[in-house]
Amino acid sequence: MFSKFFKIFFVLIIFYHGPVYSNIQDINKKFNHKDLSHYFSGIISYNQQKNSEALKYFNLSKNLKNDHIPYLEQYIKILIHENKIKTAIKELKKNQGNKNVEFFESYLLLLIDSILNKDFTQSEKYLSKMNKLGTSNTFEYIIHDSLKNYLYLFKNKVKFPNKNKLGNLNLINNAFEDCYIGSEETEKSFLKLIDVKDADYSRYKFFYATYLAQKNQENKVKIYLDNINDIRSNLLVSQLKSWIENENLS
Repeated sequence: MFSKFFKIFFVLIIFYHGPVYSNIQDINKKFNHKDLSHYFSGIISYNQQKNSEALKYFNLSKNLKNDHIPYLEQYIKILIHENKIKTAIKELKKNQGNKNVEFFESYLLLLIDSILNKDFTQSEKYLSKMNKLGTSNTFEYIIHDSLKNYLYLFKNKVKFPNKNKLGNLNLINNAFEDCYIGSEETEKSFLKLIDVKDADYSRYKFFYATYLAQKNQENKVKIYLDNINDIRSNLLVSQLKSWIENENLS
């Protein structure tokens, strides 16, 4: 019994950052103790990387979704960890227009979903909302900037002009963008990327070889792969060599 009420007390501390003299009766009316207990158990399970268990507790405390803004963000992250991407997107769409969907991963999922459905007008709206939120770290900034470039590419079939300086990431994006639009610069872009000296980009040999195979340049692929050291090569490249040797181009 003590353990249960300790959980409830601890969660209330997490929920409310106002003065300690907040009206406890109002809190009790707003939140069910059982929901709070399940929610707190879910957070503990999530922090312990017990995602299936965390998902069970979050599903038992769904009544908090509309009243406690952080709930949905945590719930979506757990769904992603459990590879329930479609469920996560469905939940976000049901809550569109509410305050609780205003977080980076929310708009990221919705943006990618709209791109896959080729609804580029909606994609631009999500990108704009993501931009208004701002980026809290370098990783989010890179994701946002890359998606902005790719969205422009998918919609206009040309590369985004005046890109931000993202170092080697620009080399990666340029290679894939050239490949997507069928540019004559594609091969040159891949080779430039693979030859970078200050990072290991050997995995991109796979994409370069795949590009050559799609261009029906199997002989060129074989010659290129023959010059790659089996022992030192990336696992993906080693598998590619095996496929090519067995004439399994598909």
